[in-house]
Order: sequence, then structure tokens, then C-alpha cells
Amino acid sequence: MTIETLDWIEILNIIKNLGEQIKRSPIHTSLILAHGWIPALIIADILHCKNLEAISLDSTKTTVQTFADTTNQNILIVFDRINEYALAQILKKIRQKPFKSIRIATLLHNPLTSSKVAYIGFESTNNVILPWEEYTKLGGKL
Repeated sequence: MTIETLDWIEILNIIKNLGEQIKRSPIHTSLILAHGWIPALIIADILHCKNLEAISLDSTKTTVQTFADTTNQNILIVFDRINEYALAQILKKIRQKPFKSIRIATLLHNPLTSSKVAYIGFESTNNVILPWEEYTKLGGKL
């Protein structure tokens, strides 16, 4: 398997382009659920969306945790990279309440997966190491 690294400048440019892609959509994003904080924060700024909440799976990987009220929202879920299991669990949780729309954006996408993603920043079948992953491998804490 090939390992590919992206530096901070490359990532920032990919996120900016992803944010501009989303901004061109006729659907106004009213809530961003972040399953990837760095891309979600930058995209929220580009979209002028102040309603940004974390969404995650608990340690058992079975319960979705968020404090966001998703009722009647145009929801954008932002991943740094798609995790199909996490996505399925998150969608199951969100669909328990009425919502206007759900769209998925991901910084990195493997085209060999079956995930249906509306917005993709970068596609690769390689193992891509993100700058914050490299930082934590070197002993840093986020």
C-alpha cells in the first residue's frame, strides 16, 4: 500500500476548495456536524455558518453523541475522511427527528468505498496521512 502525505498548505487549499464547492449549492447549510474538526471549522467560516456541533461515536462505537438539535435543519456532516460505519450510525441517529436535508462532505475520499458523498475534497486509494495525524504520531496532543 502506498502512503501519501499532505502538508498543511495542501490541506488548507483542499478545504477551501471544498468549502467553495458547498457554498455554490442552492441549499443553505443551517447546521454543521463535525466528525472532522479542522475541515469543519474552516468550512463553517467559509459558509458563515455559526451552528457548528461535534458528532462522534462513543467508545463502544454504537452510540452517536451530539448535543445538536437537528430538527428542521439543513445538515452538513463534515468528515476529515469517511468512516462508513460511523456514517451509517450518524445517519441512523439524525433520521430519528425531522430534518430538511442531509449532505455529506469529506476532506479525503477513497473512490473504492461505497459511501455516497455530496462533496469531496481529495480522492485517493492510497493511505493518506493528514498533518494532524503526523503531529499526534510525533507525541503531540490535539
